[in-house]
Amino acid sequence: MWIVSFEMIGYLLGIMTQNNIHPWYTSLLKSPLTPPGFIFSITWSFLYGLLAVIYWRLSRCRSLSLAMKIFLGLQMLMNWCWTPLFFQLHDLKLSAIWLCGLVCFNTFLILRLKKIDRTSALLWIPYWIWIVFASYLNIFIAWCN
Repeated sequence: MWIVSFEMIGYLLGIMTQNNIHPWYTSLLKSPLTPPGFIFSITWSFLYGLLAVIYWRLSRCRSLSLAMKIFLGLQMLMNWCWTPLFFQLHDLKLSAIWLCGLVCFNTFLILRLKKIDRTSALLWIPYWIWIVFASYLNIFIAWCN
């Protein structure tokens, strides 16, 4: 259920993204490190699957406090809110700041999860690396456009 839910949300966000690629996104000045579009689809599909596995693991963890459950929920809401900020509202600066906040939020989560479920914390690292990279890409776009 976790995987289906996360992948479905990712799919819907992907549709929102696709509807705003041409001509707006394609006209932006982007970093030379920006990967081709299909890489984003593959990466997000993988990461949403990975996050679903982590959330499933943590949903079974009895030592997870209510505060951590709230933080985990807020993390996903922040993730999902970035797409409309960037691709629908075209708010380059706010979306860059949003992603930087998401990186900080996830750094905290990894450090806390390490004490609760080390495997989940380690599984979280690829997602953290990707949002650090996405932050760089978004900052570059915000700075140059």
